Amino acid sequence: MAITLTLVAINESAAQELETVIINTLGNIAETKKATFREYINYPSDIYVCFANREKDFIHKHGAEKVIALDMRPPAHFFIQIARIPEGEKVVLFNTSQSGADITLKLLKEYHLDHLIYDVIAFDEISEEVTRQKLSEAKYIIGNDVFVSKDKILYTRFARALSPDVTVIASPPREATPASVSRMARKVITLAQNHDTKQILLNQARRINDSITHIAATVEELNASQEGLVATMQEVTMISNKAAINVNNTHKILDTIRQIASQTNLLGLNASIEAARAGDYGRGFTVVADEVRKLSIQSTASVKSIRTIQEQMEFSMSSVIRNTQQTATITQEQAQATQSITIMINELQQVSVEMLRMAQTK
Repeated sequence: MAITLTLVAINESAAQELETVIINTLGNIAETKKATFREYINYPSDIYVCFANREKDFIHKHGAEKVIALDMRPPAHFFIQIARIPEGEKVVLFNTSQSGADITLKLLKEYHLDHLIYDVIAFDEISEEVTRQKLSEAKYIIGNDVFVSKDKILYTRFARALSPDVTVIASPPREATPASVSRMARKVITLAQNHDTKQILLNQARRINDSITHIAATVEELNASQEGLVATMQEVTMISNKAAINVNNTHKILDTIRQIASQTNLLGLNASIEAARAGDYGRGFTVVADEVRKLSIQSTASVKSIRTIQEQMEFSMSSVIRNTQQTATITQEQAQATQSITIMINELQQVSVEMLRMAQTK
């Protein structure tokens, strides 16, 4: 983004003088806006450019770093015309202010044009009546063309006060002194470099902020996934614990079956003994008692096999529970670590936003 220079003068023509110097010196390095003293304050600007006679006022209002004052001089032809005026003649210097006229008076002195009597009419600082009175007596009037040319204020406002034989010498468009042009160029170039640096910083800050925002979104998704995983692992742990309880309950059932089988085996043995004592009358009962004993023995063997399988299941279940608990613990720790990362990312985001704000307002 180009820096903005507001060129402030009494009217469009004077502002055009400033613009000509700026464009010829700086080219398109800056954007220029022309404005009068009344309206310029409405234009935001990086630098205000004025004529040298307004420098103090502008510095007082805006600070030296925002003001460029150009010292403008009429071309030599203007002074040659004045030199031709007969010695001792009274010459009216027509200007908007005494300070502006003083610049011209200083130049007249430098050119040794002190053979004339100069009378200043600062038309913005004295009454219109006094201005008309002095103009009516003037034989020679000099001034910048922005004031004394045919379509400027001398004629548009005070034409009736002028003597028919008055001689008006208008300065052609003025030229800025090399010293003031040099000061202006240094200030604008320095500001442009600072603007470039600021723009680089701003772009970097935006890129960093975008990256951190993307990371924050990713971490937030990861955090949500971790929370879901923690909940799932907690549920798996609960199911594993219930399974372990069920295995323990199966132990109790098998113990009961084993005890019943043992009692049945004992009863079958006793029945066989009693059947043997009964002789022929107890033979049929002996067969039944033997079958009961066989079933009891088979039940005991089955209980042992089931118990072996159950112990293996219990061992495996213990491993599952242990691993599940470890996984749940690790998952919980990861969730806490992710939460810590989220906090750090949020802090980085705040720093990034502040850095972006500083880059924009620096």
